[in-house]
Amino acid sequence: MADTYYSAVVDFGKTNKKVLVYDRDLQVRASRRKTFREIEIDGYRCDDIAGAMAFVREALAELARQFAPIRAIAFTTHGATFAALDGKGELVFPTVSYDMEPPPALREDFHRAFGGATDLQASTMTPPLPLLINPGFGVFFLQRRDPSRFKKTAHIVFLPQYLGYLMTGTLAIEPTYIGCHTYLWDFAGHKPSRVAEGLGVADKLGVPLRAPWEAQGRVKPDLAAALGLPDTCVVTCGIHDSNASLLPYLLKEAGEDFILDSTGTWCVAMSPGGRFPLSADELGKEVFFNLSAFGKPVKTTIFRGGAEFAFWSEKLGRGKEHPGDLDAAQLRKVFESGAAVLPTLFPGSGMFPRSRASLVRAERLVDDAGMAFAALDLGLAIQSRTALKATNAAANPTIFIEGGFRNNVPYVKLLAALMPESRIFLSDMAEATAFGAAITAKCAVEGIAPRDAAAAFAIATTPVRAPSVEGLEAYAEEFAALCGSFGEA
Repeated sequence: MADTYYSAVVDFGKTNKKVLVYDRDLQVRASRRKTFREIEIDGYRCDDIAGAMAFVREALAELARQFAPIRAIAFTTHGATFAALDGKGELVFPTVSYDMEPPPALREDFHRAFGGATDLQASTMTPPLPLLINPGFGVFFLQRRDPSRFKKTAHIVFLPQYLGYLMTGTLAIEPTYIGCHTYLWDFAGHKPSRVAEGLGVADKLGVPLRAPWEAQGRVKPDLAAALGLPDTCVVTCGIHDSNASLLPYLLKEAGEDFILDSTGTWCVAMSPGGRFPLSADELGKEVFFNLSAFGKPVKTTIFRGGAEFAFWSEKLGRGKEHPGDLDAAQLRKVFESGAAVLPTLFPGSGMFPRSRASLVRAERLVDDAGMAFAALDLGLAIQSRTALKATNAAANPTIFIEGGFRNNVPYVKLLAALMPESRIFLSDMAEATAFGAAITAKCAVEGIAPRDAAAAFAIATTPVRAPSVEGLEAYAEEFAALCGSFGEA
């Protein structure tokens, strides 16, 4: 197929919503972006789906006038949000935000009903995450809060597929969302989990799974006409954001012994070569498995590195800019004093779940912003090494760093110094999540498999040279001991 066409990607971040247009060569031609805050509906904290979709429709109509024809639309979204629909396809509840605080005792009720946290993590590859970040727990929350209302539920639809449903009127399910810390998937049995059965929703999930690059359906004719889209425009089945970012690397890397370190508010390390299933010493930690776009387990670790960085930078930075490079003098002061910025602001989470956010030698860090930044970057690099090692890829895996922390030079150099035997690269891929989704759109339009799309792009990378930092390993060991670490720091 040599004719010109375009694809649109709708990237739903938690706050920022984006619509991007790609040509058939996977080059970005235009983008639109808007910020949305959470709203309250019926006493629930919710994502503003109606407002965001109004923006999406407006952006698509504008872009369709400039780039024609747009033959496919792919949705990629943040994790943990689902929609409960009745038999007519209407929302039973608003789309509840995963940031909503459940009743304090509800988690205990959930475990009494379905098993202890480690047992569930072993069987569903899902760790207990805070708030409503586990969709299975979110379903339990709705059932307990308003059982009579929940009884109207005929379908449980994850966010990318719900957005696709709004465009097509067709329901679908694919692996990357149900396989992302939901409690709802049995990785060993390749079917809905015993939690899904116990919640009474196994038959509401729409299994069997479809591939993210399959067409969920065509855009509804009246909507296509209103937006200026061809009546053949399809919407793909959608893809979870982390797995969208991973897809290009799965296509370009020859083996599986690599780790994608996707950094931002959440630092997500993903290793397709990670050992399955979870080992006993990984239970109780934020170590779990995703399902890739191909339906295969991907060892994953998470911690809120970007959130920690933002919090402590504001508290300790005193308005000063973060340094652009390693400062050897500041590092020496940190090493000699034993100062540290310990995780975690979110108790029980991350790589050091027994740690509590605190400052060691607080008076020094409060008085010296440069020293504070050095201690903060050190702590984040140590947490990252722990997270990367926990994915259990090769002994010295190749690591690709993308996202916000790739621009934090001290962090990058410290991580490289902590892992000198690994090959570490900064990925120069722009809009990695949207790009992965664009691949699925290309496949849907051209009727090809993702492997066939690999020749259309390259991943530009910059190697990171590991500096020699005397005293770094001793500091990392002391940091881990203060945190109450698991495994090797």
